[in-house]
Amino acid sequence: MSPPDAASAHVFPEPVVCPITGLLTSFCALDPFDREYIRDNYTRFDCREILKEVLGIFCTAAPQKLALLYDAFQNGDQEMLTGYAHGLKGEAGSAGAAVVRQLAARIESAARAGDLAAVNSELPHLKREIDFFVAAAHREFDLLPPCQHCTSVLSTETLASAPA
Repeated sequence: MSPPDAASAHVFPEPVVCPITGLLTSFCALDPFDREYIRDNYTRFDCREILKEVLGIFCTAAPQKLALLYDAFQNGDQEMLTGYAHGLKGEAGSAGAAVVRQLAARIESAARAGDLAAVNSELPHLKREIDFFVAAAHREFDLLPPCQHCTSVLSTETLASAPA
């Protein structure tokens, strides 16, 4: 099974409850995890605790990297945009965040080409997908303690009636 493509993710005009995470979201990639990558690189080797550490680091670092991307965009710094997007692409790959990785790759390519309009159009999608992935990772892998970003995402988007 191949990871979901960011272009094939579902964008809804009104928030819906994601069937995977139970979170209220407008942007749902159905399954934010690259299950094949996680299986081949973590669970196959009985490394669930290492996976949880990687996910914990990613869930803290990705929102910070996103903030740096926004700052670089606001400053028109093409070199920093390219570098931050490249770093996020690799980090997302290691965490099994396929859609985040694909969006970061598109932002990296656009930044490298100097296409700031394309970067600007992709950044909101990247933010939504990072939020979605981070919340799903905390929910599915019981990452404790939740980072400050995840706590705010979970408290604002989780529905009381959502399935566990």
